[in-house]
Amino acid sequence: MKFLPITALVATSFFGQQVIAADCRLMVRTILENNERGLPGVNLTLRALRNGPALASNFSDTDGLAEFPDLDKGATYYIDAVFPASPQTQSEVVCGQTDSAIEIRIVECVDVSLVQLIANPELWDGRYIRVMGFLNLEFEGNRLYLHRDDWKYALNRNGIGVLSSVEMNNKWKSLNRKHVLIEGVFRDFGATTRVEDIFRCQPWRRQR
Repeated sequence: MKFLPITALVATSFFGQQVIAADCRLMVRTILENNERGLPGVNLTLRALRNGPALASNFSDTDGLAEFPDLDKGATYYIDAVFPASPQTQSEVVCGQTDSAIEIRIVECVDVSLVQLIANPELWDGRYIRVMGFLNLEFEGNRLYLHRDDWKYALNRNGIGVLSSVEMNNKWKSLNRKHVLIEGVFRDFGATTRVEDIFRCQPWRRQR
C-alpha cells in the first residue's frame, strides 16, 4: 500500500487533518521526522466534524500504523493526532481510493537552556525547542530572561525575544513576569534571536 506523504508538517496535538473517503479502509502511518522511524503510541481520533464527537479512536502500533475501516463514501472526516511534546499544526488531505493511506509526521521538541540558545544560536535556528525562563510581556519588549534580575536591570543580552501567540496575549496576567515554560520555533536572525510559532506557554512551578 502506498502511503501519501501529504501531511508535510506535524502534530502535537495535530488537529484537523481532513480526509474525504470513498468506502475505504483508511490506514494512517505516524513517523518520527528526520529518521523516518514509525512512531508507536500516537493517539488518533476520527471525527465527522472538526470539533465534533469522536467516531473512532486508535493508537498507532509498534510500526506506527493505525487503521480506520468502513468509512462512508464521499464523507469528510477529520483526524486528530496527539503525541506528547510535539508541535501543533494542521493540513488537509484528500484520499478517495479504496484502502487509502496517509502519513503524519511527528516533530520532537528539543529541551534546551537559555544559556545554550544565547551562546550558540545558530545551532538551534529553525528547531522546535522547549525552554524555561523569566518572561516579560510588554509592547515591543517581549523577552525571555535567564533571571528576574536580568529583566529588572535591563540585561537584554541575558535573554531572547518572544513573539507572543494569541493565547499568550489572552493569558497575559498569568504569564507576565513569571517563570514559564515555552515551546515553539527558535529563530536566529544574526543581530537578534527569538522564539516564535509558540504552541505552549505556561507558568513554571518548582517540581517537588
